[in-house]
Amino acid sequence: MALLVAMLTGLANTDLTVYHVNPLHEGVVPVNMNTADLRGDIFFDLRSKVLPIECASNPQSKDCTNEEVVDNDLVITKLILSVKGEFGEYGRCNACNASDIDPFSRLPCHGQNYLCTCGNFENASDCSSQKPAGAENITNSFGHFGMCSWDNWIKAPWACWGFSVINKTAGPGKNMWYSTTAAGWCDAPGASPATCTWSAKVLKIVNKTCSDNSVHSAVEEYDALHDGRFAKCPHSTPGPSRNISDVCWIYSFYATSPAPELQAAFRAAAQMAVEEVEVRKRRAS
Repeated sequence: MALLVAMLTGLANTDLTVYHVNPLHEGVVPVNMNTADLRGDIFFDLRSKVLPIECASNPQSKDCTNEEVVDNDLVITKLILSVKGEFGEYGRCNACNASDIDPFSRLPCHGQNYLCTCGNFENASDCSSQKPAGAENITNSFGHFGMCSWDNWIKAPWACWGFSVINKTAGPGKNMWYSTTAAGWCDAPGASPATCTWSAKVLKIVNKTCSDNSVHSAVEEYDALHDGRFAKCPHSTPGPSRNISDVCWIYSFYATSPAPELQAAFRAAAQMAVEEVEVRKRRAS
């Protein structure tokens, strides 16, 4: 049937294996939401480990109120995303917060709905009505944020840790984020097969806490064979009882996890290969 629709519309399908982190109560089909390839999902995940420090410093920081980062019912969904036709502009799709203002674009939004915005951050526009699925290589878009100046390192070294991961998760055709809107959803009521642009098949759903434990364990186990940083933290011990809000634990995580720029900053003797995190992440999801 899918082949027949593609032949009738003249649009070829691109099937992608993607991952999606969001609150379960918002649903797992990525309508007006973002998904990522495995490397892009790893970046989203690893970048957020610094949030306990970031949010203590500035509770109003964008990700500190981001539902897809801080909600207590987060899940990771593995999907096959089928895209028809060419990709359009990537939309940054975020859940509306209690103030009815999108914290990233500062545009008005409504209740628990998601808002997708396009363009630069300073002059974003609502693109929730865009039909084509959007795509963005985040290495190209965010790679320059991974370069930490000495002034920033002296003032707030933790601010340099998260984004530095992006240049390690990079690779040919990797580190991709995608956006899909209700306007282009082929399974929406009344959607036209001739004009819709995407559909999704859910393969697996896991609690994010399960995935987190797998990734944390992988990093701690690697460190135990090399530098033993986690074992030296006075307020956290490796394993299920770890305190992921502890500054020492966070420091050790980024010193071990896959970011080449962090080697100089932490004087790391050995760093975990991103492929090892990728294997653990794939098993957990």
